Amino acid sequence: AGLLEALAVNSRAVLEAPPGAGKTTLVPLALLEAAWRNDGKIIMLEP
Repeated sequence: AGLLEALAVNSRAVLEAPPGAGKTTLVPLALLEAAWRNDGKIIMLEP
């Protein structure tokens, strides 16, 4: 399952992907536009 599908079922997830895959630039934008978010918070941690 994809990240958005997993988060639609569960409230948290861990994303692992190689460098340059878009974890920092693409994923937060996709999460902000997700219909199920309902103005919930998105917390993103990175080293």
